[in-house]
Amino acid sequence: MHESISELLEAIRKSGGRPVHRIILGTAGSGKTSALRIARSAFEATGARVTTSLENVGAIDAVAGSVLLVDDVHRCGPTALADLEAIMRRRDTSVLLTARPRSSRHKIDRLLSTSGSSALTLGAMTSPKVAQRARETLGHDLRRDHIAAIMAITGGQPDGVHEVLTMLQHGRAVLPDAARVIDEAGQAWVSRRFAELPALVQQAVAAAEFATAAPIVAETLGVSPDEAAELLDEARDSGLLLDHDKVTAQLKACFAEQLGPSKLAQLRSRAASALASSHTLTTAAAIMFAQYHVVNPQVASYLIRASERCSDTDPSQAATLLDAAYAAGASLADFALQRAEVAARTSDYGGALHFADAVTNRALSTDGRQCADLADAIRISATVATSRGMVAHAADLYRWLGADRAGADAPIAAIVLYAAGDGETARAVLQHAASTIPTTYAQGLRLLAEGIGTSMSGSGKSSIAMLSRAVSMLSPPPVRRAMPDHAAALAATAALHCGDLAAAESILAASLADHRPEAAVTARLQLLSAWASMLAGDIPAATARLRAATARPLPSARDRLFEYGLRAGLARRADNAAELNACWTAARPVIAACSADLFSLLPIGELWIASAHLSLQPEVTHLIDQAGTVLEDLGSPILWAAPFHWCGVQAAIIGDKPDDLVPHAHHLGAAAHASEYAAALATAGKSWIRVLAREFNPADVEASARGLAGAGHSWDGARLAAEGGFRSNDPRAAASLLQLARTLKLTGAAGAMAPDPASGPAAPASRVPGGLSVREAEIASLVVQGFPYREIGERLFIAPKTVEHHVARIRQRIGAQSRGEMLSMLRSMGFPQVNHQA
Repeated sequence: MHESISELLEAIRKSGGRPVHRIILGTAGSGKTSALRIARSAFEATGARVTTSLENVGAIDAVAGSVLLVDDVHRCGPTALADLEAIMRRRDTSVLLTARPRSSRHKIDRLLSTSGSSALTLGAMTSPKVAQRARETLGHDLRRDHIAAIMAITGGQPDGVHEVLTMLQHGRAVLPDAARVIDEAGQAWVSRRFAELPALVQQAVAAAEFATAAPIVAETLGVSPDEAAELLDEARDSGLLLDHDKVTAQLKACFAEQLGPSKLAQLRSRAASALASSHTLTTAAAIMFAQYHVVNPQVASYLIRASERCSDTDPSQAATLLDAAYAAGASLADFALQRAEVAARTSDYGGALHFADAVTNRALSTDGRQCADLADAIRISATVATSRGMVAHAADLYRWLGADRAGADAPIAAIVLYAAGDGETARAVLQHAASTIPTTYAQGLRLLAEGIGTSMSGSGKSSIAMLSRAVSMLSPPPVRRAMPDHAAALAATAALHCGDLAAAESILAASLADHRPEAAVTARLQLLSAWASMLAGDIPAATARLRAATARPLPSARDRLFEYGLRAGLARRADNAAELNACWTAARPVIAACSADLFSLLPIGELWIASAHLSLQPEVTHLIDQAGTVLEDLGSPILWAAPFHWCGVQAAIIGDKPDDLVPHAHHLGAAAHASEYAAALATAGKSWIRVLAREFNPADVEASARGLAGAGHSWDGARLAAEGGFRSNDPRAAASLLQLARTLKLTGAAGAMAPDPASGPAAPASRVPGGLSVREAEIASLVVQGFPYREIGERLFIAPKTVEHHVARIRQRIGAQSRGEMLSMLRSMGFPQVNHQA
C-alpha cells in the first residue's frame, strides 16, 4: 500500500468524528480509485454515512460524520464544482476527492484554497517496490534485468506493473521466457491505454517525442497554444509519458496503428518545420526526423552544421549526422567531401572511397574549378590505399593529380611518392609546396616531407631532428584530416631504422599523450612503440604494448602487417615455435594482400626472418623483392636500407644460405663509411659468420655484440654473444661472452629477466617443488618439454655443458635412477611450470 494511503487511513481512524478533507492526486492508473474504495471501507467501519454521487450534492444533510467521496474531480463541471466548494466550506462533512494532477489544475487549486485541505500524491512505484510486489505476486524474486525491463516499459505505473506481473504469473507454464512475457504484456498495456485516449491527446503524445513546448505542439496539431498546453497536461496525466516526458519504444509502436501512417507522417513533418522555424531544433530530434524519413531542407542543413561542429572530436558522430542529413533531403554534393573525411578517419574505407569518388567526379565535371576539393578527395583515396597496404596505388593517384592541383597537399603527395620509391617525382612535387601560404601547419607538412627527403642521403641521421620538429609543428593540427600516415609515425619509423630508440620513444610517448578520436592512429603509434621495446629487448613491455594496440581488431591491412611482424619477432625472441607457426598462419592473408613500401620495411624484415625459421621464404618473396626495388629506386638510402639488409643477413644465416648473405653484407659494408649504425650492423654480420664457422676472436665478438646493443639491437647483441659463448673453445672466453649476453639482455629488458643465482645475491626465490633452485626449476621445465641441452642453453644464456651438470644435480636431488624416471617424477611434481619457462 502506498505510504500516502496509509497516512490517510490513520487520519480517518483518529478523526473522532471530526471531518477529514483530502484530495488524492495521481495520473491515470496510479491507484486513485482503489484508494477511494479503501477509504470508503475505513469510513464505513466508523459508522459514517458515505455518499459517492455528485447528484443533489448540495442537499447533503449536515449530519455529523457524513462523508462525500468523489472520483475524478477534474471532470466536474462548474455547477458541481461550486457545490463541492460549498460543502467543503461547511466543515461538517468529510470530503475525499481524487483528481489528475495537471488536467484542470485551476479546479484543484480552488478546492484546496476553499477548504484549506491538503493533497496526497500517488507517485509511480520504485524499483524496490516493484521487486517486492513481484515477490508477493509470483512467490519468488525477479532478476534485476527483468525488474529494469518492467520499469522501462511502465515507468512504475501501478496498473502497468500489476498487468505485467499478472501475465507473468499466469503465463509461466506457456512462456517460460520472462523477458518475452514482460515485453508482450507491457506492449499490450501501453496499446490499450493509448487507444483509450482522445484523438487529440494521442496526437499530443506523438508530438511529445520531439517537443513538449506548447507553441511547437500547437503548430504541430493545428490548435491554439492554450489548447496545446491542456492537451499536453492530459498527455502527461495519462501516465504514458515517463519522467522528463520520455516516449518509450512501446508507446512509439502504437502511433502508426492508432493514428494511421499518413496522419503520423503529417504530424512529424509539421513538428520538424515548427522546430526548425523557431530555432529550437535539437540534434536528437533532427536525427529522429531523418530516421522517420521526414524530408526537410532546414533539418538537413542543421544536421550538416552539427556534423561540422563535432567532426574534429567525434568523427563517428559526424558520420551519423551526415547520413541523417542525406535521409532528410540533403544533396550528396553538399557534404560528400566531409562524409569521405570522417569515413576515412573512422576506418570506414569502403565508405570513404565511395564519397571521395563522388567528389572527384564532380570536381572533374566542373572543368577544374574545384581543385581544392579534388586534392582533398585524392588525399582521402590515398589514405585508404596506404591503409590497405597499397602505397603504389596511392602514388599513382598523386602522379595523376600532379603538383599544380595538389596545392597545399604537395608535401603529402611527396611523402607518398617517397614511400612508393619515386624519389624524383617526390622532389619535383615538393618544390611546388613553397608557393603555399606559410602557415605553421603548412610549414610543418613541408618540413615533414623535407625530413623524409633528407633521410635519403648520407647516413640520414640528421633527418630525425627535422622530423621531430615537424611533429611539434603539426601537433595539434588546426583541423583533423585523414592522412596517409601520421607525422609521429613517420618520424618514429625513421628513428627506429637508424637505431635511435630514445628518439622514437620520445616522439611516440608525446604523441600518444595527445588525445585523439581516431582509434586507428592510436593503434599505429602503439604498434611502433611496441616495436621500439622489442628492438631494445624489453619483451614484456613490447608484449603489453602490442596487446594494447590490438585490443580491438585492426581495420588497416598495413597495421595488421605490423601486428604480425611484431608477433613473429616476439615469438622468435622467445624461441616459441608454436606461436611463430600460429602467427604465420594468421598473417598469410595480409602478406598476400599487401605490397611493400618504404615505411613497411620493419614488419617485412621480421617476417622475412620468420619465414627462414619456418622454411617458408617463397611466401614472402614478393614483399622482399618489392622492398628491394623500392630501396634501389631511391638509391639505397642507408637509413632505410641498413635494417632491411640486416634482416637479410639473419634470414640467410638461419636458412643456411651463405650465397644469399653476400649481397646484404656487401650493402652493409658499403654503407659503413657513412653510418655508424650501418657499420655496427656490418661488423656484427661479419662476426656472426665467423662465429658460425667457429673461426672468431672472442674480443671481436664482444665488440660486435656491444656495437649492436649500442645501435638499438640489444636482443641481437645478446644473441650474438651467446652464440659466441656456445662455440668458443676457451672456457674463460665462453664464460665472458655468456655473461655479456646476460648483461645485454638484462639491460635491454630493464631487468625483465631474472638474474642467475650464481652471479650474485638475489631476492628470495619462490618455493618450487622438490627443493630445486630457481635455475634448476627453469631447466627442469624445459627438459620436460623436450628441449635439447643446446636450446636450453641458448634460452638461459649458459653453456650446454652447464645444462648437463644442472640436470645431473636435479636427478640427484629428486632421487631418480634414470632419465626416464626423472622425467616421470618431474611431471608428477607439476613440471613444466609456466612461471619458470624462459
